[in-house]
Amino acid sequence: MEESKKTKAQLIKENKQLHEKLRIAEEANSTCQMDLSASHKNQQMLQGLFDNSPIPIQFLDKEGFSISENKAHKKLFEATPPEKHSFFEDKQFKDQSIDRKFKLLKAGKVISIESSTYNAIEVDPKFPDKPLWIRSVGFPIFDKFGVPESYVLMLEDFTQRKHAEQQNEELNRQLKQLTEYLQKVRENERQHLADEMHDAFSTPLSIIERRLKDIRDNNTDEESLAEIENMIGQIQNSRDLIRKLIAEMGSDLLKDLGIVSAIKNYIAVFSKRNNIIVQLHSKDPIHVNPDVANMIYRIMLESLNNVACHARATEVSIILKKKADKLFCSIADNGIGIPQQAIDSNQTYGLLSMKHRCENLGGTFAINNNNLGGTSIELSVPITSDFLI
Repeated sequence: MEESKKTKAQLIKENKQLHEKLRIAEEANSTCQMDLSASHKNQQMLQGLFDNSPIPIQFLDKEGFSISENKAHKKLFEATPPEKHSFFEDKQFKDQSIDRKFKLLKAGKVISIESSTYNAIEVDPKFPDKPLWIRSVGFPIFDKFGVPESYVLMLEDFTQRKHAEQQNEELNRQLKQLTEYLQKVRENERQHLADEMHDAFSTPLSIIERRLKDIRDNNTDEESLAEIENMIGQIQNSRDLIRKLIAEMGSDLLKDLGIVSAIKNYIAVFSKRNNIIVQLHSKDPIHVNPDVANMIYRIMLESLNNVACHARATEVSIILKKKADKLFCSIADNGIGIPQQAIDSNQTYGLLSMKHRCENLGGTFAINNNNLGGTSIELSVPITSDFLI
């Protein structure tokens, strides 16, 4: 009897334990259902974020085949990638050496592709002919063993910006061509005017001077002789001024004398008229093409004119030297310098003109205040035939 009671009590206990286990299992199942529901909601939320993101996003499997793309991606390419097309093997990417980046991605690295071009029509002729410029960021998704099982590519379309840059480059190229053409026209006009001045003034003045000297030699009247000498002096001054103007305008001087001798010739006239000592340090001769020679000569004229008008300088040093395939020139004075604001503003016509002249021939141009308190202009320009205009 006692055993029967004991067995019955044991059964009741075991029954209670069973009910408790059932209750725990039901709670666990309910919790699991809630977790599954929450997970499903999270997945829906993530899917919604993925689909509606303004950033074009694409998922690739481990072989580079597309798993899915969001709406922004489909809108960008106006096409859905073919099922049997691996982006890791895409010829367009290989031609741009982007397959090297994909190797890093497959090795588990985050990659950044700064610039690539892509046109879907190259994949399938049925796709629209729409060349794109794209930046990309790619990162792997790992499985539980830490091995990449898929990849995410996030894209940025900068095609419009690239087209704007290309248009700007084309406008700059056309502007450079126009500037070069205008400089040629201006040089031709200067040469024409220099020739006209020589024919109209220099020759007649020389004839008049010789005639006056003949009259002087055959005249004994002191008052007349003094007047004649005065007239001869005025003619010589006028002729020197005309020579100076012709030297500034004409390019024949460069052709006839070479750049170093032409600069020496101008320096002599400049120093005498402005009472400024100018020293030229150069090895003569220096042979360069006419465009480079003319550019250096014009910048030298403009610089010395600025010194005479603004610098209050007493000395100027000009260094001109040829090294390898470049011509270097520096012009430094001991004057009062130039305000940094004027250097930085790029609005001073004379300085801007010199800078453009140099850069149009592929050179570099810099202007600074030197240790003497004055101004230094330094430039270098290639003298190869590639920069002939």
